[in-house]
Amino acid sequence: MLKPTSFASRFQTATIYLKNPLSTEELKTIIDTAGSRIQRIKGVVSLENEGDTVIQYAAGVLATEAVPDAFDKKTERYLVIIGESLKEPLLPKGAKFQIRQSVQDI
Repeated sequence: MLKPTSFASRFQTATIYLKNPLSTEELKTIIDTAGSRIQRIKGVVSLENEGDTVIQYAAGVLATEAVPDAFDKKTERYLVIIGESLKEPLLPKGAKFQIRQSVQDI
């Protein structure tokens, strides 16, 4: 097992568990309020008017893709955020936020 370097220990991960569908505006609010040093966001969410959607965010670019029909509808919807100096973003009703202090906690 590799020991994390001091560089790797600067990064945090946070998971947002989503109970209800998100509007596109709510998704953008989460991204805008989670911190200024986000490296990556990835997850599967239900977007209003679009259904189940894969979310990819890196280098300030947000990409979405429809989830294949074979996707398990019972799977929890979530976003994973990786970055530095993360903070709890403005969350929609019913969402839960969990942060890990560094990638060493993973």
